[in-house]
Amino acid sequence: MSKANAMTGWLLLATAFSVSVQAQTGFPFFGTGEVIPGQVVVDGSTHVVEQAKQNPRIESLIDGAKGIFILPQYGETSYVGDKARDVTPSSSVKPAITDLTEEGSPGVFLLRGIAGWSSPAFFSVALPNYGGENRDSYAGRPIVMMFTSERAAHTVSGCATGTCSLSGLKVVRYSDDSGASVADADVVVWTPDMQSAMPMRGEQVSFRDLASNAFYNNRATLWQILTNTVSTERAWSLQTALLTRGAPNRR
Repeated sequence: MSKANAMTGWLLLATAFSVSVQAQTGFPFFGTGEVIPGQVVVDGSTHVVEQAKQNPRIESLIDGAKGIFILPQYGETSYVGDKARDVTPSSSVKPAITDLTEEGSPGVFLLRGIAGWSSPAFFSVALPNYGGENRDSYAGRPIVMMFTSERAAHTVSGCATGTCSLSGLKVVRYSDDSGASVADADVVVWTPDMQSAMPMRGEQVSFRDLASNAFYNNRATLWQILTNTVSTERAWSLQTALLTRGAPNRR
């Protein structure tokens, strides 16, 4: 085989491998200038996790969690559209923004598996009516929900279609003196202002498939995301931030 033919063969093989990896794992296209809405939420979630882990007890709760739900800004949606950017008329950015924000606060859910944390699945959290409580006082607050049992985590991981409620779970707010109640909880909620953290009772969560498809550059079901059948390096920063000093898996 001539050197020219050999080089051509290698180029074709490399191209085929690149296209295959792109389709299977959803690696992003670099250099386009496009900012996917899901990336805005993942980057915000990464920052929130890093902030939460400054408390050793929260890091321990993350270490033992079966699932985790992160809301970069509860009650706020405009930041997603402000930071996302498309570059072509046919871009999936605008539909993904609408999908993430039209029914509540955007967030991500990750499930702990045998190999560690899954890829992030995108959800929106509908804002319930708290009666006399001032919901605006919670606007913009980052929230982390740590699911302490597989049964609790399945409430979200099994929500592939429609809307699921967290109302059947025992949800407690975290504070430095909440040891006993945390031990019996299905879900532990953390915010930076621990003493006035909202209890997140009765929340409605919905899987956002359009936003997930745009993020993974592929059609991605909830099951495929949470089993890492689809993945992308876009999520590595968040998955890395969730790593703790303890054992990676507690199943």
